[in-house]
Amino acid sequence: MLRVGVLVVGLLVGLAPLRDLIFFTAPAGGFVALLAAWLTMFDARRRGESLFLADLGVSPGVLVMVALGPPVVGEAVVGLLGSL
Repeated sequence: MLRVGVLVVGLLVGLAPLRDLIFFTAPAGGFVALLAAWLTMFDARRRGESLFLADLGVSPGVLVMVALGPPVVGEAVVGLLGSL
């Protein structure tokens, strides 16, 4: 959803060419992945899921790694597709 938001806002504002809005640089992709992980952790804390998982013995570091997994893999796939 973050990438779609960047694309829509970038196209409406005329910020950059379409290719630059779709294929981020490495630092921008890392920022988007960290932002997605932070939003996931924020939502888990808001709903009390992180406390529930902590009661089951899951540490906050493991939760952050699980939250980072999908966005990092997604950014890597998009980055590889952009290099083709």
